[in-house]
Amino acid sequence: VEVLHLGTPYRGRVLPLGFRTWTYPVTKGSQPHLERIALADVATGLPAAVRPVWVLDRGYARVRLIQELTQVGELFIIRGLATVGVGQGGRWRRLRALAAGLPPRVAVRFTHVLYHRTRQQPVDVVCYRDPDFHEPWLLVLPPDSERLLPTGEAVQCYRARMQIEQGHRDWKTHLGVRGLRLKVRQADRLARLLTAFAIAYALVLLLGASRVGHTLRAQIEIRRARPRHGTTRTLSVLTLGCALLATPRHAPRAWRTLLRLLRTLSSGAGILSFRLAPQPP
Repeated sequence: VEVLHLGTPYRGRVLPLGFRTWTYPVTKGSQPHLERIALADVATGLPAAVRPVWVLDRGYARVRLIQELTQVGELFIIRGLATVGVGQGGRWRRLRALAAGLPPRVAVRFTHVLYHRTRQQPVDVVCYRDPDFHEPWLLVLPPDSERLLPTGEAVQCYRARMQIEQGHRDWKTHLGVRGLRLKVRQADRLARLLTAFAIAYALVLLLGASRVGHTLRAQIEIRRARPRHGTTRTLSVLTLGCALLATPRHAPRAWRTLLRLLRTLSSGAGILSFRLAPQPP
């Protein structure tokens, strides 16, 4: 079963926003068609004042998808394929050539770039080399988008996208998705199961980010001497949430906090109205 997981970074983890599951061969449409439907479903479910920024990995660096997102005015940050042909200043070369000689931790933006030699889609390209990663980031953005997506912000958004990978590991390790075997109606049944997991996972994250989670962090966390990935924290909000529910001393207060959170969410107020603790540095 193939799973498309859409979410938003949240305090070192990811809050799930939606799923799309399917099996091969695809009986209705195609995989790109299903992916576009999933993006549209999430976009229509957001508040009217929220404009999403789609942060996608190299598997979505298709020129047709870039064209479609550009035509409807969507904001996106897509890690481009290093081997795709790009035109810049009348010269054609591989996308990876734009990052040649780029020093670490320096972001460079190229405007008026033509992505794909045949379709020649105008885009902006941001190149960034993180010393913690083997390959440079070649980020494809909408053309002339520096006002809405500044270069530094684009790099930070893609860095936050890495938390999606941590979220996948959370699902397998903490929620038991690893080794799951479904016999019939696999895609539909997995989608329902993932929806239930997503609700539970989000609640545990919010519990760990609450004031009671903040209190537990102050009691048990041992900070790193040197920052890692920009923080000295060693306990994630997921770890704190799980610890609150598993420890008899803290469980009663944790459940009361969860009930208040559920009442807040059921009223339609949203998580921003719930009193969460400030994010530690």
